[in-house]
Amino acid sequence: IHIGRTVAAVPAATSPSPPPAPGPQLPWTPPCQDVLTNGGFEAGLTGWQAARVLPVTSPVYEGARAVRLAADDAGHISQEVRLPAHALRATFFAAVRIETADSGEGPSPDMPFDDWMRITLAGAGHTRLLALMGNTSDSVLYGLAWDELLALLPAADVRPWRGRTVRLTLEVGGDRDNLPTTFTVDALRLCVVQGPPRAFLPWLPQND
Repeated sequence: IHIGRTVAAVPAATSPSPPPAPGPQLPWTPPCQDVLTNGGFEAGLTGWQAARVLPVTSPVYEGARAVRLAADDAGHISQEVRLPAHALRATFFAAVRIETADSGEGPSPDMPFDDWMRITLAGAGHTRLLALMGNTSDSVLYGLAWDELLALLPAADVRPWRGRTVRLTLEVGGDRDNLPTTFTVDALRLCVVQGPPRAFLPWLPQND
C-alpha cells in the first residue's frame, strides 16, 4: 500500500463553513416611498437648488454620477419635498466621501471641525439635524472610501410634517486655511413609510 497516495486520496475532515449572516434589511425597501427626485444625481442637478456644487463622474458610490462640495467654497444644495399626509416614519440615507488635507479642530464641542458638512431637514417650524461631519471625521485619509449615513426619523419627528413641504439641505463651510476638504455626495434617499388613513366615526348619543 502506498501510504502517501492513500492519505492524499482521502480528503481531510473539515467542518462546514457557517452560512454568511444576512445583511440588515434596508429601511427604504417597500412599502417605503423615496420622496426625493434625482437623489443619485444621475440627471445632474435636476430637481435640486444648488450653489457652488460640482457634478462629477468619479468617484461615485453607485450609478455614474455624484456631486462634490468644497468646504472653502461654502456651497450648498437643497430640495423641497412634500411628505404624505399619512406618513408614519422616515429614513434618510446618504453616501459621503471625505477627502481632506486639514487636521485642525473646530472652535467648540458643538462645532469640532475646521471644515464641515451639515445636513438638515426642516419645515413647519421644525428642524432636524440629520448629520454633522467634517475634516476629522472618518475619511479617505483613514481608509474609509464612503461614509454611509443613516438617520431614522420616528413618528415624533415626522408628525409636524405630515402633508407639508419640507426642505432637505446639505451645506458646507470651512476656515479657508488653504488646507482643502471636499465632500462627495451620492445616493441620497428620504424614504417614508405611510399608514392607512385614520377613520373617525361620528359620536351618537345613546338612548337609555
